[in-house]
Amino acid sequence: MPNADAEKRKAQVRCLNCFERFFPEPGQAQARCPGCSMEWRLTWTGPHSVKVRGPVWDKIPR
Repeated sequence: MPNADAEKRKAQVRCLNCFERFFPEPGQAQARCPGCSMEWRLTWTGPHSVKVRGPVWDKIPR
């Protein structure tokens, strides 16, 4: 039986700027970190499995 914590972790991403974990909406292509406001491009490898692809360069906070 799959571990519920492991499944929950797959739906989170970690900001590569401040390392805070957050939950983007399922299917969302871009998400903003609630901790530092950095915006990230996302890729979904399954319905509940997300990874950070990289920053959204034109929206980097100054």
